[in-house]
Amino acid sequence: MYNSIIGIGGSGQSDLTVAANATVALLAATAVVAFTVVPTVFDVLGLRGCLLLSGWTYPLYAGSLLCYNHTQNSAFVIASGAIFGVGAAFLWATQVNYLVRYGSLSFC
Repeated sequence: MYNSIIGIGGSGQSDLTVAANATVALLAATAVVAFTVVPTVFDVLGLRGCLLLSGWTYPLYAGSLLCYNHTQNSAFVIASGAIFGVGAAFLWATQVNYLVRYGSLSFC
């Protein structure tokens, strides 16, 4: 879903800077959270909890872009991009755990 939204160029917005700023917030939040918060929270919530947590962030980001079309509230788009980055960090940690657990990814 994220690739289809980004693939239309500026998330389909007339102002490309808002989508670009949201992408920067997304990537920065992902980089910070993936190395600091995810390991601890992953041990507490487990696979299902982290997957559920990450799944809630996708509609928030898509909804913020829709909201921006009507209200021009760029702060909401950038904040939801950062929250979406947190969810992406949890999603990728869960994905890697599944791959390693089921033997699809071998390090040998």
